[in-house]
Amino acid sequence: MAKTGTASIQNCTWPLQRAGRGLRRGSLAVRIHTAIRNLLTTPVGFYPWAPGYGWRLQELRAQGHTEEELDLINAEVPALISYWIPGAVVERVELEADPDTEDMDIQVLWHLKDAIPIFRTSATEPYKTTVST
Repeated sequence: MAKTGTASIQNCTWPLQRAGRGLRRGSLAVRIHTAIRNLLTTPVGFYPWAPGYGWRLQELRAQGHTEEELDLINAEVPALISYWIPGAVVERVELEADPDTEDMDIQVLWHLKDAIPIFRTSATEPYKTTVST
């Protein structure tokens, strides 16, 4: 991930706001949920003004999923989210891989940083964002 020197670029919604208002509407949790999905499904280098933004999900679609690869994904996703989305704290990443079809579901369980869970039914229940290959 390339650093640009400005604090505002670390916000995951920044590359998506170049063409207008971007993700500024909706609750914070909805914006972060959308930002996580956008981050994980955008190829690295897709945005010229943020070359380090994105992840390698497209590479994972064309290969088998070994235990080492799953462990690497489990380490990469939280680091990527903490860099680009400072308002989200990843609790864990759950992976479900089908060796026959090479399909994989990546479920990110996260909570808001510095948020008081007033409107949620359970204070211990994390938000869930799922990305499929």
